[in-house]
Formats: sequence, C-alpha cells, structure tokens
Amino acid sequence: IGERETRKRRRRRRRRVNSPSIYSIQYHDPFGFQVIRSNERVFNLEETRRLNVLDKFVSVSLAVPKYSKAIGLGNFGQLNKKFNYSKFTIWSRSEEEGAHPFVLLISDTGLASGIYADTSYPVQISLESDYRVTVLVLNNNSPVTIRMFLGPTPSEVIRQYWEIVGAPSRPPYYGLGHFVGSESVSGYDELVTFVKTQSETDIPVVALILPLS
Repeated sequence: IGERETRKRRRRRRRRVNSPSIYSIQYHDPFGFQVIRSNERVFNLEETRRLNVLDKFVSVSLAVPKYSKAIGLGNFGQLNKKFNYSKFTIWSRSEEEGAHPFVLLISDTGLASGIYADTSYPVQISLESDYRVTVLVLNNNSPVTIRMFLGPTPSEVIRQYWEIVGAPSRPPYYGLGHFVGSESVSGYDELVTFVKTQSETDIPVVALILPLS
C-alpha cells in the first residue's frame, strides 16, 4: 500500500509540474499586486493603505471576488461565514500547539481559493462587506507569512493547505468502534462479568471506559 501511494503521489506531482500555469501575477508600485486565475481576479492588493506594517502589528487587506462564500476560521457559529464586517480572533494557547487561521473562499463561479496566516501570534481576520479579507497579526516585529492557495477546486485548496500544515493523522482502529462505559465495575471479576454480558447480547464492544477508582 505504501509503494502504491508513493507512485500515485509521483504521478500527481509530475502532472502539476507539466501542466500550464493557471494563474498570473501583476505587480503595482510600491506594494500592490493582483493574482489572476482564468480571467478572474482572485486576490488584489491595489492600495498602499491596505497594507500596514507597524511596530506592534501587521495588517493586509485583500480584495476577493464578489459574492464569494467564506468557510472556516474555527468554531465560530455557522460553517459559512458572511462578509458583513465579521471579525474572528484566533490565538493558540502556546506556540507548540499552534493555531491555523485558514479560510476557504468559493466564488460565484464555483472556483475556490484559500488564505492562511502562517504565524503563532494572535490573529484577527475580518470579512468586510465590500468583499475583502483583512488579516491583522500582533507580531512584535517578527516575520509574518500569509499564504494564498489557488485551487482551483475546494479539494485542491485543502490539498495545498495540507502540504503546508500536514494532513490529519488517521484515527486508531478502536476510535472507530463502539465505546462502553460503566461506573459500577469495581474489580476484576465484575469486569469479566460485564464483558461477558456484552458479548452474550452481541454488542460489539471495542473499548471500555472504566472509573479510575
């Protein structure tokens, strides 16, 4: 299975290398740029005031296609977020744990893109009503990396995102099975009786949750 998956990844990598570029970048003085994909402007930073680099924070405001849908940004209400000056603050407990301020954008044409603030510092992401995604990072003069993914499909955006942060690990086998817990089991004999009862009633027990006492 490992060799088969390796061959699949090599084929996908070769296809990506040999395929023509689906996007272009146009730069504007002094710091502006546009990312264009299939005649659609994906990201746009056209004004200097949309980029702020100060001692305590960095903020960048990117224009995205109108009528886009935003998905992600943690467990804040509904899955789909609205562009109505909504603000989402994300801050991990420690640098070791990390947070992933990531938003998946789907335009009205069905093409997808993504924005990821690759930093361990506090991040605030705002979805403005004029269809801008504003990323503000409290960084204390440290480098800030904001990554943009161009898809163009939602699954491709997620794959590109996983290439940066890593794919989620597979759950253990017992994590997919039926868990049974009992607070009345206090000894080995009672545990054997409990398991035997579950087996006789054809309950497929994969894991037992028992009290520490």
